Amino acid sequence: MSKIISFIIKFLNRINKIIWKSIIFLSSFFPVEQIDKLNDKPINERYRQFKVDDQPLIEPFVTLEHKDYKKLIKDNNIKPIKRRNGKEITIDIKCPCCGAPKDYLYDNTGKQTQFECKVCSHIFSINPNKDKDVILKCPHCKHVLNYRTSREDFGVYVCKNPKCSSCFYCSLCNCSIMD
Repeated sequence: MSKIISFIIKFLNRINKIIWKSIIFLSSFFPVEQIDKLNDKPINERYRQFKVDDQPLIEPFVTLEHKDYKKLIKDNNIKPIKRRNGKEITIDIKCPCCGAPKDYLYDNTGKQTQFECKVCSHIFSINPNKDKDVILKCPHCKHVLNYRTSREDFGVYVCKNPKCSSCFYCSLCNCSIMD
């Protein structure tokens, strides 16, 4: 039994010498000041903090007040639109605000998807978003927030107003107001 213990002690002494020689070899690559600072504690670096803006202003979707297009035409002496390019509005559509027929509607985009009423100056689309029952507005500048992307638990909305104090694009647009 004593032979085994003496063998283990000799073996541990050799390992200890190898460890010290490796420490001395490695210390030639590091200054002594850095060796004292090496420890197992993680470095606490401050990263960019996650920032959540103020809650948006939630307003109900504004319903249109209906006007009588016949009375507006008579009061303001409005005549039907004379289309010079020969392109007629091919779909049967009326203004949702005043009910004016397609003779009083401008094709606002040229693709017959957005129209402007000559009678009440209302701009509307033939494909309105039926799911949108509220409007989200920026708490800083009161402009409508634009949908940017969807995350797992929430949607991301941003204010694209460059004069807003919470301008998301300041690093991109180089506007004068930085957050």
